[in-house]
Amino acid sequence: MSTAIVAPIETKDKALSISIPDSLTEEMRRIDEEIKQFAFHLFQRRGALPGTDFEDWLTAEALLLKPVAVNVEQDEDKVIVRADVPGFTQKDLKVHIEKTL
Repeated sequence: MSTAIVAPIETKDKALSISIPDSLTEEMRRIDEEIKQFAFHLFQRRGALPGTDFEDWLTAEALLLKPVAVNVEQDEDKVIVRADVPGFTQKDLKVHIEKTL
């Protein structure tokens, strides 16, 4: 398991946003589709009972996804983001800061 540590970022009057590369966006879409299909399978297996679809979605997510631990620390002039992201290095991740309204 690798941990990518993003360097402290100046943040006075700004909000943190993370840029996701296109390859990761496509992977997220693939995973979303896999969750949809599995949730629908669970829904059908339980007899397609009304009101069970949300529980089936959460069950599918819990069985298919692995949580990523993210720690965000902030003080007056910087934000430090630490995340356990297996398969990615610090160079694979980009963090952008944008002003808030």
